Amino acid sequence: MTRLIEAIKTDLDWVREHTEWGLKAREWDRGDRDPSFLLSGRELEFAERWRSAAAGKDPGVSRLQSAYIDTSRQAATRRLRRTRGFVSGALVVAIALAVLALVQRHQAVSEKQSATSGELAAQSLLQLGTDPQLSLLLADQSARAKETPAALDALRRSLPANHLLKTFHANDRPLIAAGFSPDGSQVLTAGLDGYARVWSVAAGEVQRTFPTSNYYTQGAMFDANGTHVLAWDPAAVHLWPVSGTARPVTIADDSFIKLQDATISADGRLIATAGTGGSGAEILWDAATGRKLHTLAVDDPRLLGANLGTSVAFSPDSRLLATGSEDGTATIWNTATGTAARTFLVAARPSAATGTAYVLEATFSPDGTRLLTTTGLPPEQNLGTSVADETQVWDLAGGAQLAHMNGGEATWSPGGRYLVNTSSDGTARVWVADTAYLVSQLKLPGTFPITGQSIWAPDVLDAATHHRSQVSHVATGSQNGVAAIWNAISGTQVETLAGDFGGVTPGGFAPDGNSVLTYSGDGAARIWDTGAVVPTPAPEPHVLRATGTTGSGGLGSTFGLDPDPLSPLCAVGSYPVLLRFLCPRILQMCARSGSLLGCARTTGAVAQTPIRCPPNPLSRRGKCITLDLS
Repeated sequence: MTRLIEAIKTDLDWVREHTEWGLKAREWDRGDRDPSFLLSGRELEFAERWRSAAAGKDPGVSRLQSAYIDTSRQAATRRLRRTRGFVSGALVVAIALAVLALVQRHQAVSEKQSATSGELAAQSLLQLGTDPQLSLLLADQSARAKETPAALDALRRSLPANHLLKTFHANDRPLIAAGFSPDGSQVLTAGLDGYARVWSVAAGEVQRTFPTSNYYTQGAMFDANGTHVLAWDPAAVHLWPVSGTARPVTIADDSFIKLQDATISADGRLIATAGTGGSGAEILWDAATGRKLHTLAVDDPRLLGANLGTSVAFSPDSRLLATGSEDGTATIWNTATGTAARTFLVAARPSAATGTAYVLEATFSPDGTRLLTTTGLPPEQNLGTSVADETQVWDLAGGAQLAHMNGGEATWSPGGRYLVNTSSDGTARVWVADTAYLVSQLKLPGTFPITGQSIWAPDVLDAATHHRSQVSHVATGSQNGVAAIWNAISGTQVETLAGDFGGVTPGGFAPDGNSVLTYSGDGAARIWDTGAVVPTPAPEPHVLRATGTTGSGGLGSTFGLDPDPLSPLCAVGSYPVLLRFLCPRILQMCARSGSLLGCARTTGAVAQTPIRCPPNPLSRRGKCITLDLS
């Protein structure tokens, strides 16, 4: 009975586990305590829980069992530490390899960027002489790829060569006429698509579009006040109001076989037309109504008895009209009566055998006292002939010829002292108008012959002193997409305006002379900065200020020009449109090169902290310019 009671009191599971852990401990001990006999994992956890529950149990945990469990835990801890160390080492190695891969990738990307930048910089320099716009874009892309010395050099060299301010492009049909409005705020273009367009210079957008022809537009011009546009095609003349909804005045006449020229008087009252319409091809019209006023004809036995008109031009006071004709004459007409005041026999009687020249142009001098004529044959009729273009100057009062020069396509200087014309050899020449004294020869380098009429820069009127100074600069065109600006007296080329495609013709200077308009066979008209053509005095001190806003506050930065080689990048005030495209990068480069002299923050307003800086000979006018980065 006693044994039964003891058996009931005995914890058989404890005894069984005690025996099991005791056997394992003795086996470990008999094996010289070899680590391979030690517990691990879940088995070690069970053993530790068994020992922790030994309080009050019989039999108790032996010393050997306890040592066996403790040694097993120590071995497990060492294994865990070794594993963690190995994993940490592997992780360090992996990170090192990843960093090395990133470094190698960055190096490869950097080398690729350097190669791309260098290639773009080289292409930029190759385009510099023929297309400065493309050269500048390539230089900018080169700097964006990587700011290498080659990229910065390309930017330095392409910026001063680029003068493009605005482009007006409706389509790819060639333009045949373009010009500024009298106040310079608008540009007129007309082309072979049969439309004339008035563009806003400030916005660069079309303001009005006039359908001028079912075929193609022959010519177009603003009137003297800039309120109307005169345009003509081979069969009709149209006078359109620039603003408002008034209907245009359209003139069409049975005598128009083919109109050659049309113009409107300075007072806006008269329109004159010239065409190959048989007898009486030159006609005066009322500009307000389109009514025919006078048919102009000359009764002279020396002539063929027919006026095949080539050109018409009013005198500055609108009282006289000069006409050129295929019969070799130029005639001065009284616009009030329609009678001939004087006829100049410029060339001999035309002959199919000799190919005697036409009078292609007849224009009054700015003071109205002389007549400029040019003779030759139209290009389509001058093939295979020996008729050379010539220029003549006539005294209106006495009818005497004052001067005779080679070349055609002639234009008066604003003051009337000089004229410039173009020869078939691709050279433009400047002459003293009354004496035919050769002042200078203008010739583009390489294979860029000058063609077409040259345009004079306007004289400059000083608003303070009312003194009018003669600038004596001209713009020329070519058949190779290159226009140029010249000092007409010295014959020095001041600027190259490259970037048009095909034939390019100067359309005129802005009234202030600071920009010039060209048009070309690619259907675009372009406004270019003229650089130092107009000697506008620069006030002192010279300041270059850049302003902009960030967040709720303002940021005003003042840049000065110093001898640093990157300073020319800061002196780009002559390129306002281009500046908005490149300015953040340019100013970043200037600041990096040490040209950033001052910077101030304000709240709500832009800081104005001018810093004096010396004139920079590489800037367009030797002065700093205020930059608007907003």
